[in-house]
Amino acid sequence: MSSGVVASHEIVVGLGESCRWAGLAGAPVVNAERLADVLLGWVGAMDVRWEVVPGFGASGEAVPFETEDEVDATLRLAEWHARGRLRRPFDAPVPGWDERIRVALGRALAAAAEGDIRYVGFKLMLRSLLAECDSPGEWMEFVRRFHLRPDAEFLADGSPDAARGLELLGGPAQGVAAAVRREAVRQAVRGGCTLVGQAHLVMAMCALNHALERTGGRPAGGGPQALAARGLGYPQVKGFAEELSFEVGEPPKRDRTWWRGREDPAFAADVVRTFADADRLAADLGQPVAGTTHLLYVIAADPAAPGARMLRSLGVDPAALAIDLGQQLSAGQ
Repeated sequence: MSSGVVASHEIVVGLGESCRWAGLAGAPVVNAERLADVLLGWVGAMDVRWEVVPGFGASGEAVPFETEDEVDATLRLAEWHARGRLRRPFDAPVPGWDERIRVALGRALAAAAEGDIRYVGFKLMLRSLLAECDSPGEWMEFVRRFHLRPDAEFLADGSPDAARGLELLGGPAQGVAAAVRREAVRQAVRGGCTLVGQAHLVMAMCALNHALERTGGRPAGGGPQALAARGLGYPQVKGFAEELSFEVGEPPKRDRTWWRGREDPAFAADVVRTFADADRLAADLGQPVAGTTHLLYVIAADPAAPGARMLRSLGVDPAALAIDLGQQLSAGQ
Protein backbone atom coordinates (compact mmCIF):
# COMPACT_ATOMS: atom_id res chain seq x y z
CA MET A 1 0.00 0.00 0.00
CA SER A 2 1.53 3.28 -1.09
CA SER A 3 -0.33 5.07 1.72
CA GLY A 4 2.15 3.79 4.28
CA VAL A 5 -0.57 2.30 6.50
CA VAL A 6 0.62 -0.54 8.73
CA ALA A 7 -0.82 -2.50 11.64
CA SER A 8 -0.06 -0.99 15.04
CA HIS A 9 2.04 -2.58 17.74
CA GLU A 10 -1.19 -3.69 19.50
CA ILE A 11 -2.47 -5.52 16.44
CA VAL A 12 0.79 -7.35 15.77
CA VAL A 13 0.94 -8.44 19.42
CA GLY A 14 -2.75 -9.43 19.43
CA LEU A 15 -2.33 -11.51 16.29
CA GLY A 16 0.85 -13.03 17.70
CA GLU A 17 -0.80 -13.94 20.99
CA SER A 18 -3.74 -15.60 19.24
CA CYS A 19 -1.23 -17.58 17.16
CA ARG A 20 0.61 -18.58 20.33
CA TRP A 21 -2.57 -19.79 22.02
CA ALA A 22 -3.53 -21.75 18.92
CA GLY A 23 -0.08 -23.34 18.92
CA LEU A 24 -0.34 -24.29 22.59
CA ALA A 25 -3.76 -25.81 21.92
CA GLY A 26 -2.44 -27.80 18.98
CA ALA A 27 -4.84 -26.05 16.58
CA PRO A 28 -3.73 -26.05 12.93
CA VAL A 29 -5.31 -22.65 12.23
CA VAL A 30 -5.88 -19.42 14.18
CA ASN A 31 -9.59 -18.78 13.79
CA ALA A 32 -11.27 -15.39 13.88
CA GLU A 33 -13.01 -16.12 17.18
CA ARG A 34 -9.73 -16.83 18.97
CA LEU A 35 -8.31 -13.50 17.79
CA ALA A 36 -11.52 -11.72 18.83
CA ASP A 37 -11.18 -13.25 22.31
CA VAL A 38 -7.74 -11.66 22.64
CA LEU A 39 -8.81 -8.24 21.36
CA LEU A 40 -12.11 -8.19 23.26
CA GLY A 41 -10.13 -8.85 26.43
CA TRP A 42 -8.44 -5.49 25.90
CA VAL A 43 -11.80 -3.70 26.03
CA GLY A 44 -13.06 -5.45 29.17
CA ALA A 45 -14.85 -8.44 27.65
CA MET A 46 -12.70 -11.09 29.29
CA ASP A 47 -15.38 -13.81 29.63
CA VAL A 48 -16.62 -14.09 26.04
CA ARG A 49 -17.84 -17.56 25.13
CA TRP A 50 -18.43 -17.97 21.43
CA GLU A 51 -21.40 -19.84 19.98
CA VAL A 52 -22.89 -19.84 16.50
CA VAL A 53 -25.90 -17.55 16.07
CA PRO A 54 -27.78 -17.48 12.73
CA GLY A 55 -27.03 -14.43 10.65
CA PHE A 56 -23.48 -13.98 11.86
CA GLY A 57 -20.21 -15.26 10.45
CA ALA A 58 -18.00 -14.57 7.47
CA SER A 59 -18.96 -11.51 5.44
CA GLY A 60 -18.15 -13.31 2.22
CA GLU A 61 -15.88 -10.46 1.16
CA ALA A 62 -12.32 -10.90 -0.11
CA VAL A 63 -9.14 -9.24 1.09
CA PRO A 64 -8.98 -5.82 -0.64
CA PHE A 65 -6.46 -6.17 -3.46
CA GLU A 66 -4.47 -3.10 -2.44
CA THR A 67 -3.88 -4.47 1.08
CA GLU A 68 -2.83 -8.04 0.24
CA ASP A 69 0.93 -7.45 0.56
CA GLU A 70 0.54 -5.58 3.85
CA VAL A 71 -1.73 -8.32 5.24
CA ASP A 72 0.96 -10.92 4.43
CA ALA A 73 3.69 -8.74 6.00
CA THR A 74 1.65 -8.19 9.18
CA LEU A 75 0.91 -11.89 9.61
CA ARG A 76 4.60 -12.72 9.18
CA LEU A 77 5.36 -10.30 12.03
CA ALA A 78 2.65 -11.94 14.14
CA GLU A 79 4.11 -15.40 13.49
CA TRP A 80 7.53 -14.05 14.49
CA HIS A 81 6.03 -12.75 17.75
CA ALA A 82 4.39 -16.13 18.39
CA ARG A 83 7.65 -18.03 17.77
CA GLY A 84 9.41 -15.78 20.26
CA ARG A 85 6.76 -16.42 22.91
CA LEU A 86 6.77 -20.15 22.16
CA ARG A 87 10.60 -20.18 22.07
CA ARG A 88 10.65 -21.74 18.65
CA PRO A 89 13.35 -21.15 16.02
CA PHE A 90 13.03 -18.86 13.01
CA ASP A 91 11.87 -21.57 10.59
CA ALA A 92 9.60 -23.52 12.98
CA PRO A 93 6.01 -24.00 11.76
CA VAL A 94 3.17 -22.20 13.55
CA PRO A 95 -0.61 -22.37 13.03
CA GLY A 96 -1.97 -20.90 9.81
CA TRP A 97 -4.53 -18.13 9.52
CA ASP A 98 -8.28 -18.28 9.09
CA GLU A 99 -9.18 -16.47 5.86
CA ARG A 100 -11.63 -14.36 7.87
CA ILE A 101 -8.68 -12.86 9.79
CA ARG A 102 -7.02 -11.96 6.51
CA VAL A 103 -10.23 -10.32 5.28
CA ALA A 104 -10.74 -8.37 8.53
CA LEU A 105 -7.14 -7.14 8.59
CA GLY A 106 -7.32 -6.13 4.94
CA ARG A 107 -10.56 -4.22 5.47
CA ALA A 108 -9.12 -2.43 8.52
CA LEU A 109 -6.03 -1.41 6.56
CA ALA A 110 -8.19 -0.13 3.71
CA ALA A 111 -10.41 1.85 6.10
CA ALA A 112 -7.34 3.37 7.75
CA ALA A 113 -5.98 4.46 4.38
CA GLU A 114 -9.27 6.18 3.58
CA GLY A 115 -9.19 7.90 6.97
CA ASP A 116 -5.59 9.13 6.59
CA ILE A 117 -4.37 6.90 9.46
CA ARG A 118 -0.85 5.50 9.71
CA TYR A 119 -1.35 2.71 12.25
CA VAL A 120 -4.42 0.47 12.46
CA GLY A 121 -5.49 0.41 16.12
CA PHE A 122 -7.24 -2.47 17.85
CA LYS A 123 -10.67 -0.79 17.85
CA LEU A 124 -10.70 -0.44 14.08
CA MET A 125 -9.38 -3.97 13.70
CA LEU A 126 -11.95 -5.36 16.12
CA ARG A 127 -14.80 -3.67 14.31
CA SER A 128 -13.70 -5.30 11.06
CA LEU A 129 -13.06 -8.64 12.78
CA LEU A 130 -16.45 -8.91 14.49
CA ALA A 131 -18.14 -8.71 11.11
CA GLU A 132 -16.37 -11.97 10.26
CA CYS A 133 -17.04 -13.82 13.53
CA ASP A 134 -19.79 -16.07 14.78
CA SER A 135 -21.65 -13.94 17.32
CA PRO A 136 -20.76 -14.24 21.03
CA GLY A 137 -24.12 -15.33 22.42
CA GLU A 138 -24.31 -13.72 25.87
CA TRP A 139 -22.35 -10.68 24.63
CA MET A 140 -24.77 -9.92 21.79
CA GLU A 141 -25.77 -6.55 23.29
CA PHE A 142 -22.13 -5.61 23.86
CA VAL A 143 -21.29 -6.38 20.23
CA ARG A 144 -24.34 -4.45 19.01
CA ARG A 145 -23.30 -1.38 20.98
CA PHE A 146 -19.71 -1.77 19.83
CA HIS A 147 -20.79 -1.69 16.18
CA LEU A 148 -22.91 1.40 16.76
CA ARG A 149 -20.14 3.53 18.22
CA PRO A 150 -19.22 6.65 16.19
CA ASP A 151 -16.53 6.20 13.56
CA ALA A 152 -14.41 8.76 15.38
CA GLU A 153 -13.77 6.18 18.10
CA PHE A 154 -12.35 3.75 15.58
CA LEU A 155 -10.59 5.98 13.11
CA ALA A 156 -7.68 6.87 15.35
CA ASP A 157 -4.03 5.87 15.16
CA GLY A 158 -2.80 2.95 17.19
CA SER A 159 0.70 2.82 18.65
CA PRO A 160 3.61 2.91 16.20
CA ASP A 161 4.74 -0.55 15.18
CA ALA A 162 8.32 0.47 15.97
CA ALA A 163 7.53 1.00 19.66
CA ARG A 164 10.60 -0.79 21.01
CA GLY A 165 12.91 1.06 18.68
CA LEU A 166 11.38 4.34 19.76
CA GLU A 167 12.12 3.55 23.39
CA LEU A 168 15.77 2.98 22.48
CA LEU A 169 15.93 6.17 20.45
CA GLY A 170 14.77 8.05 23.52
CA GLY A 171 17.82 6.85 25.44
CA PRO A 172 21.58 7.36 25.04
CA ALA A 173 23.08 8.00 21.61
CA GLN A 174 24.37 4.41 21.45
CA GLY A 175 20.73 3.35 21.41
CA VAL A 176 20.34 4.62 17.83
CA ALA A 177 22.47 1.81 16.40
CA ALA A 178 20.68 -0.81 18.50
CA ALA A 179 17.27 0.58 17.51
CA VAL A 180 18.13 0.50 13.81
CA ARG A 181 19.39 -3.09 14.10
CA ARG A 182 16.29 -4.26 15.92
CA GLU A 183 13.97 -2.53 13.50
CA ALA A 184 15.95 -4.01 10.60
CA VAL A 185 15.14 -7.46 11.97
CA ARG A 186 11.44 -6.56 11.89
CA GLN A 187 11.70 -5.33 8.32
CA ALA A 188 13.39 -8.58 7.26
CA VAL A 189 10.61 -10.57 8.95
CA ARG A 190 7.96 -8.42 7.24
CA GLY A 191 9.46 -9.22 3.85
CA GLY A 192 9.86 -12.93 4.51
CA CYS A 193 13.67 -12.70 4.16
CA THR A 194 16.04 -15.24 5.69
CA LEU A 195 18.84 -12.72 6.43
CA VAL A 196 18.85 -9.18 7.79
CA GLY A 197 20.73 -7.23 5.12
CA GLN A 198 21.76 -3.67 4.30
CA ALA A 199 18.46 -3.03 2.52
CA HIS A 200 16.67 -3.67 5.81
CA LEU A 201 18.87 -1.09 7.54
CA VAL A 202 17.64 1.52 5.06
CA MET A 203 14.05 0.40 5.61
CA ALA A 204 14.56 0.51 9.38
CA MET A 205 15.77 4.12 9.30
CA CYS A 206 12.71 5.11 7.29
CA ALA A 207 10.37 3.13 9.56
CA LEU A 208 11.70 4.72 12.73
CA ASN A 209 11.49 8.19 11.24
CA HIS A 210 7.91 7.48 10.10
CA ALA A 211 6.96 6.47 13.64
CA LEU A 212 8.73 9.44 15.21
CA GLU A 213 6.83 11.82 12.92
CA ARG A 214 3.60 10.23 14.18
CA THR A 215 4.56 10.65 17.85
CA GLY A 216 6.11 14.09 17.53
CA GLY A 217 9.49 12.81 18.65
CA ARG A 218 12.88 14.02 17.50
CA PRO A 219 13.98 12.91 13.99
CA ALA A 220 15.86 9.62 13.71
CA GLY A 221 19.05 11.35 12.56
CA GLY A 222 20.50 12.70 9.32
CA GLY A 223 20.23 9.41 7.43
CA PRO A 224 16.45 9.23 7.06
CA GLN A 225 16.24 13.00 6.66
CA ALA A 226 18.58 12.79 3.66
CA LEU A 227 16.42 10.02 2.19
CA ALA A 228 13.24 12.02 2.80
CA ALA A 229 14.77 14.97 0.94
CA ARG A 230 15.03 12.63 -2.06
CA GLY A 231 11.42 11.52 -1.76
CA LEU A 232 12.21 8.23 -0.06
CA GLY A 233 10.22 7.53 3.11
CA TYR A 234 8.68 4.46 4.68
CA PRO A 235 5.64 4.32 2.36
CA GLN A 236 8.06 4.05 -0.57
CA VAL A 237 10.34 1.38 0.93
CA LYS A 238 8.11 -0.81 3.09
CA GLY A 239 7.08 -3.08 0.24
CA PHE A 240 10.68 -3.83 -0.77
CA ALA A 241 11.08 -7.57 -0.22
CA GLU A 242 13.95 -8.51 -2.54
CA GLU A 243 16.65 -10.53 -0.81
CA LEU A 244 20.00 -8.94 -1.69
CA SER A 245 22.26 -10.32 1.06
CA PHE A 246 23.33 -13.96 1.10
CA GLU A 247 26.35 -14.38 3.43
CA VAL A 248 25.74 -14.91 7.16
CA GLY A 249 27.73 -12.55 9.38
CA GLU A 250 29.34 -12.95 12.80
CA PRO A 251 28.27 -10.06 15.09
CA PRO A 252 30.57 -8.97 17.94
CA LYS A 253 30.02 -11.53 20.68
CA ARG A 254 30.64 -9.16 23.59
CA ASP A 255 28.23 -6.47 22.37
CA ARG A 256 24.85 -7.22 23.92
CA THR A 257 23.07 -4.82 21.57
CA TRP A 258 23.60 -7.46 18.86
CA TRP A 259 21.48 -9.92 20.85
CA ARG A 260 19.42 -12.21 18.60
CA GLY A 261 16.52 -14.43 19.62
CA ARG A 262 15.95 -17.94 18.30
CA GLU A 263 13.01 -16.63 16.31
CA ASP A 264 15.07 -13.94 14.54
CA PRO A 265 16.65 -14.22 11.09
CA ALA A 266 20.45 -14.02 11.16
CA PHE A 267 22.41 -10.85 10.40
CA ALA A 268 24.12 -10.77 7.01
CA ALA A 269 27.87 -10.18 6.75
CA ASP A 270 27.31 -6.84 5.00
CA VAL A 271 25.32 -5.58 8.02
CA VAL A 272 28.09 -6.51 10.45
CA ARG A 273 30.63 -4.75 8.22
CA THR A 274 28.41 -1.68 7.89
CA PHE A 275 28.26 -1.11 11.64
CA ALA A 276 31.98 -1.76 12.06
CA ASP A 277 32.83 0.71 9.27
CA ALA A 278 30.39 3.29 10.68
CA ASP A 279 32.00 3.00 14.12
CA ARG A 280 35.47 3.50 12.58
CA LEU A 281 34.23 6.49 10.60
CA ALA A 282 32.80 8.12 13.71
CA ALA A 283 36.05 7.51 15.61
CA ASP A 284 38.13 9.00 12.75
CA LEU A 285 35.93 12.10 12.84
CA GLY A 286 36.28 12.39 16.60
CA GLN A 287 32.59 11.72 17.16
CA PRO A 288 31.51 9.59 20.14
CA VAL A 289 29.16 7.15 18.41
CA ALA A 290 27.93 6.27 14.93
CA GLY A 291 24.46 7.45 14.02
CA THR A 292 22.18 7.03 11.03
CA THR A 293 24.22 9.51 8.97
CA HIS A 294 27.36 7.38 9.39
CA LEU A 295 25.45 4.18 8.62
CA LEU A 296 23.81 5.52 5.49
CA TYR A 297 27.09 7.03 4.28
CA VAL A 298 28.82 3.63 4.54
CA ILE A 299 25.94 1.98 2.67
CA ALA A 300 25.79 4.59 -0.10
CA ALA A 301 29.57 4.91 -0.55
CA ASP A 302 29.94 1.35 -1.90
CA PRO A 303 28.10 1.23 -5.26
CA ALA A 304 28.20 -2.57 -5.34
CA ALA A 305 26.77 -3.03 -1.83
CA PRO A 306 23.25 -4.44 -1.42
CA GLY A 307 21.99 -1.23 0.20
CA ALA A 308 23.30 0.92 -2.65
CA ARG A 309 21.67 -1.40 -5.19
CA MET A 310 18.39 -1.06 -3.32
CA LEU A 311 18.64 2.75 -3.30
CA ARG A 312 19.40 2.78 -7.02
CA SER A 313 16.37 0.59 -7.75
CA LEU A 314 14.18 3.09 -5.87
CA GLY A 315 15.47 6.06 -7.84
CA VAL A 316 18.12 7.40 -5.44
CA ASP A 317 21.69 7.96 -6.70
CA PRO A 318 23.95 6.41 -4.01
CA ALA A 319 27.02 8.35 -5.14
CA ALA A 320 25.28 11.73 -4.86
CA LEU A 321 23.80 10.70 -1.53
CA ALA A 322 27.25 9.70 -0.21
CA ILE A 323 28.71 13.08 -1.22
CA ASP A 324 25.89 14.90 0.58
CA LEU A 325 26.25 12.80 3.72
CA GLY A 326 30.05 13.11 3.65
CA GLN A 327 29.76 16.88 3.64
CA GLN A 328 27.37 16.75 6.60
CA LEU A 329 29.74 14.53 8.55
CA SER A 330 32.75 16.71 7.75
CA ALA A 331 30.82 19.70 9.03
CA GLY A 332 30.09 17.84 12.25
CA GLN A 333 26.35 17.62 11.67
